[in-house]
Amino acid sequence: MPPPGFWQTGPACRRNPEAEGVFLPADIFFGFLEKHPSVDRIIPNKIYQGMALNKVVFTADAPVVRSLFAHKENMYFCNPADPNALAQSLTELKDNPQLRKRIAENGYALFKKEFTPSQVCKKLIKYIDEIL
Repeated sequence: MPPPGFWQTGPACRRNPEAEGVFLPADIFFGFLEKHPSVDRIIPNKIYQGMALNKVVFTADAPVVRSLFAHKENMYFCNPADPNALAQSLTELKDNPQLRKRIAENGYALFKKEFTPSQVCKKLIKYIDEIL
């Protein structure tokens, strides 16, 4: 495998159709990297976007992501707002193409199994039926 490319999604991508040509070749998608209250409460769409594109998703370690994902199995977690941990983690991914491949493939498989629009709608309908 070639050295990894990196990409972080955001509002600029939604406004710029040419961005697709930039992030599709990337190997690693960044989720949250900072320490912010929302990191502990939400899973941003860009995490699911990276998984859907069969990329390694690299994001801040938080209970909410650990509730659905596993470190070095289907996602890569890093201590938020820690430059040394960020550098060490990215170096590990850069130096280990097999790890990148496994995380990306497992993340993509999990996305297809649990997080496609069809799967999410099935769960939503089930939950609504249970309430009614």
